[in-house]
Amino acid sequence: MRQLFLFICICVLISGAKAQEHAFPIHQGLGVPGPEPRSFLIGWYALPGAVAYEYILTDNFLCFSGCAGDTREGLVYDTVVIEYELLRDKQYYWITRAVFDNGERGPWSLISEFWSWTPPLEPLLQPAPHPVQGPLRLQVDWGANPEADLLELSIFSLDGSSMMVNQEIRPSSLSRKEELVLQEPFLPAGMYLLRILPKNNDGRQFLPVIRKMQVQK
Repeated sequence: MRQLFLFICICVLISGAKAQEHAFPIHQGLGVPGPEPRSFLIGWYALPGAVAYEYILTDNFLCFSGCAGDTREGLVYDTVVIEYELLRDKQYYWITRAVFDNGERGPWSLISEFWSWTPPLEPLLQPAPHPVQGPLRLQVDWGANPEADLLELSIFSLDGSSMMVNQEIRPSSLSRKEELVLQEPFLPAGMYLLRILPKNNDGRQFLPVIRKMQVQK
């Protein structure tokens, strides 16, 4: 890998072009889980003038072309890629380069790497913190119910007689896990019922999650 690293650095110096910079994951560590088990995201920053990007992802640190191992490559028109069915518990290495509208290619980026460990599924929605002070923060693992396209979040008075908040929430990113934040001011101090109802785009409803929630000011 040292030889490849030196080769990439020399190419950058000779060309004078700006190399691609990666956004995530960059350093050694766990990969960013995608929407399905053994799927992972890689992302990079856009370069001015670039119309597409090439990437190579491999578990073989010796080379990025014509080598044995699990190697994937492609041309995409976005700055994020999801790769599916990666090998479990492997170190993956990846590089990218920009493609410009005149057909020229930029230099290959430096090498980034990650470990392909898929976190276990968690409940679709983690219980609300108790008591709530400040914004309401909820942890969602969309992989817990792959059929759910959205969540209907409702907050009722403790006796269920009046609805205080009602809104639909859809995934805001490609990653499997995310945090939902309901900003203040949204409720006066008191006890409430929080209900999360998973749905799909066809109107099908799944088992709701209901929690008591205390709000403090």
